[in-house]
Amino acid sequence: MVALGVTSPARLIRRGSNTARWAFRFSSSLITSTASNVIVQNVGDGSDVGLYWTVASSATINGPTFAGNVMAHTSITSDGNLTLDCGRLLANTGNVTMIQDTVSIGD
Repeated sequence: MVALGVTSPARLIRRGSNTARWAFRFSSSLITSTASNVIVQNVGDGSDVGLYWTVASSATINGPTFAGNVMAHTSITSDGNLTLDCGRLLANTGNVTMIQDTVSIGD
């Protein structure tokens, strides 16, 4: 299996209703680069954001800004100084490790 990476800014915008639901599935791991930003608009907010990242193994979130609910089978880590604008980080069998990160729940 091949790991998939997010290496450039991604802006996910839903026009109209903010009840959109988007799901991305990764058959191996998810790794974001230190320069990547994942930002959502009109896709809900706080922990109810309609953006889901399902990862079959582990996720490494390195970018300065990330959004969405990450559900990893094994573990989730960050390189520090990550801002999670909305969503949750959930690991099934391992740990969620955050180092000097910020979680913003929203209104």
